[in-house]
Amino acid sequence: TTSKVFLFYGHGAVDSINISDGNFVGVSTLDIDLLVDSALSNCELMVLCACYTGTGKDGANNFVNALVAKGVATAVGFTDQMYCSDITIWHPALFYQISRGMNVKNAAFAAIEGTDILAEQIYIAGDKTKTFTNGG
Repeated sequence: TTSKVFLFYGHGAVDSINISDGNFVGVSTLDIDLLVDSALSNCELMVLCACYTGTGKDGANNFVNALVAKGVATAVGFTDQMYCSDITIWHPALFYQISRGMNVKNAAFAAIEGTDILAEQIYIAGDKTKTFTNGG
């Protein structure tokens, strides 16, 4: 990918995300595994607003870890079922906090205010302390 920041909002599972509206058309960890190791190294942050993509956390064969293994600097996912009503509050708040200079981990946890998301339901792999500045 050439995107430095990527947001996915849709259905997910431990080992896949659904990129269609209707019948499952997805990308799985098996698809990600086929990429060369540095294929995603231009991406500094991938946020997966999708259920279960971080299940098992560190060391698990989940979608978040698969992305980091192929070069994504920081990937964020969830370990549990998430609800649209919470995610539509959480992800804009996440990017707002990041834009204010907060690192990804602190921004992800600060963004849960006003939602039913629990901090332990968020899984961050890679550089949890990554920050962003204007222009890159």
